[in-house]
Amino acid sequence: MPAELDETLRRVMQLEIEREALKGKGRCLEGAPGQTGEELANLRADSDATKASGRRRTCRAALRTLREQTEQVKSILKKPKGNTT
Repeated sequence: MPAELDETLRRVMQLEIEREALKGKGRCLEGAPGQTGEELANLRADSDATKASGRRRTCRAALRTLREQTEQVKSILKKPKGNTT
């Protein structure tokens, strides 16, 4: 897991804990300075984007590998077969 994503996920977890603690004390998060809820939403969006980027890289690498394998198979099939008689 990339360090940036790990940091973001840790911060999300920390903010979720803070939010639950504030709820337990009966404090309202909406409109409060610091906007824990807004920061949490932004961090979740960032982590989702980072995860999606990683999935795209993984998919591109897999596609590249499949294309290489396809080309290898094509070249094998194009080779003339030896005379077996």
